[in-house]
Amino acid sequence: MPDLQKFACLRINNKEWFEREDFQKMLTQPGVATWNTCEEGYDEFSDVFVWVDTNMMEGSDYNAENGVPEDIQLEIKSIIEKEYIYWEGGIVWISPVE
Repeated sequence: MPDLQKFACLRINNKEWFEREDFQKMLTQPGVATWNTCEEGYDEFSDVFVWVDTNMMEGSDYNAENGVPEDIQLEIKSIIEKEYIYWEGGIVWISPVE
Protein backbone atom coordinates (compact mmCIF):
# COMPACT_ATOMS: atom_id res chain seq x y z
CA MET A 1 0.00 0.00 0.00
CA PRO A 2 1.40 3.46 -0.85
CA ASP A 3 2.32 5.94 1.86
CA LEU A 4 -0.12 8.86 1.57
CA GLN A 5 0.33 12.38 2.87
CA LYS A 6 -2.17 15.22 2.54
CA PHE A 7 -0.98 18.76 2.02
CA ALA A 8 -2.63 22.05 1.21
CA CYS A 9 -2.70 23.60 -2.24
CA LEU A 10 -3.07 27.36 -2.51
CA ARG A 11 -3.66 28.89 -5.96
CA ILE A 12 -2.64 32.51 -6.46
CA ASN A 13 -3.70 34.24 -9.68
CA ASN A 14 -1.34 37.15 -10.22
CA LYS A 15 -0.57 38.30 -13.76
CA GLU A 16 1.61 41.14 -12.45
CA TRP A 17 4.23 38.69 -11.17
CA PHE A 18 4.45 37.07 -14.60
CA GLU A 19 5.07 40.46 -16.21
CA ARG A 20 8.27 40.91 -14.20
CA GLU A 21 11.57 40.12 -15.89
CA ASP A 22 12.99 38.29 -12.84
CA PHE A 23 9.90 36.09 -12.58
CA GLN A 24 10.03 35.31 -16.32
CA LYS A 25 13.70 34.34 -15.92
CA MET A 26 12.68 31.88 -13.21
CA LEU A 27 10.20 30.24 -15.62
CA THR A 28 13.04 29.09 -17.87
CA GLN A 29 15.33 27.70 -15.15
CA PRO A 30 15.92 23.93 -15.00
CA GLY A 31 14.00 22.15 -12.27
CA VAL A 32 11.20 24.71 -11.94
CA ALA A 33 7.81 22.99 -11.91
CA THR A 34 5.88 24.83 -14.61
CA TRP A 35 3.77 24.28 -17.70
CA ASN A 36 5.62 27.16 -19.38
CA THR A 37 6.88 26.34 -22.88
CA CYS A 38 7.86 29.88 -23.88
CA GLU A 39 11.54 30.59 -24.41
CA GLU A 40 10.87 34.20 -23.44
CA GLY A 41 7.93 35.73 -21.62
CA TYR A 42 4.89 33.68 -20.65
CA ASP A 43 1.43 32.69 -21.79
CA GLU A 44 -1.82 31.65 -20.12
CA PHE A 45 -0.40 28.14 -19.54
CA SER A 46 2.79 29.25 -17.74
CA ASP A 47 1.56 28.24 -14.27
CA VAL A 48 4.28 27.62 -11.66
CA PHE A 49 4.11 25.15 -8.78
CA VAL A 50 6.32 25.59 -5.72
CA TRP A 51 6.58 23.64 -2.49
CA VAL A 52 6.39 25.87 0.58
CA ASP A 53 7.13 24.22 3.91
CA THR A 54 6.45 25.35 7.48
CA ASN A 55 9.50 27.63 7.48
CA MET A 56 8.04 29.46 4.44
CA MET A 57 11.46 30.23 3.00
CA GLU A 58 12.80 26.71 2.70
CA GLY A 59 11.95 24.02 0.25
CA SER A 60 12.78 22.91 -3.28
CA ASP A 61 12.51 25.62 -5.94
CA TYR A 62 10.93 28.21 -3.67
CA ASN A 63 14.13 29.91 -2.65
CA ALA A 64 16.60 28.41 -5.10
CA GLU A 65 19.23 30.72 -6.59
CA ASN A 66 17.05 31.35 -9.63
CA GLY A 67 13.76 30.69 -7.87
CA VAL A 68 10.88 32.87 -6.76
CA PRO A 69 12.05 36.49 -6.29
CA GLU A 70 12.45 37.39 -2.63
CA ASP A 71 9.75 40.09 -2.49
CA ILE A 72 7.25 37.63 -4.00
CA GLN A 73 8.32 35.02 -1.43
CA LEU A 74 7.46 37.52 1.30
CA GLU A 75 4.09 38.27 -0.30
CA ILE A 76 3.29 34.55 -0.52
CA LYS A 77 4.29 34.14 3.13
CA SER A 78 1.97 37.00 4.09
CA ILE A 79 -0.92 35.44 2.13
CA ILE A 80 -0.39 32.07 3.80
CA GLU A 81 -0.20 33.60 7.27
CA LYS A 82 -3.44 35.48 6.62
CA GLU A 83 -5.39 32.60 5.06
CA TYR A 84 -4.20 29.61 7.09
CA ILE A 85 -4.22 29.10 10.85
CA TYR A 86 -1.79 26.22 10.45
CA TRP A 87 0.33 25.60 7.35
CA GLU A 88 2.25 22.34 7.56
CA GLY A 89 3.52 22.66 4.03
CA GLY A 90 2.01 22.45 0.62
CA ILE A 91 1.93 23.49 -2.98
CA VAL A 92 1.53 27.10 -4.03
CA TRP A 93 0.16 27.21 -7.57
CA ILE A 94 0.92 30.54 -9.23
CA SER A 95 -1.16 31.32 -12.31
CA PRO A 96 -1.08 34.23 -14.78
CA VAL A 97 -4.83 34.03 -15.28
CA GLU A 98 -6.87 36.77 -13.63
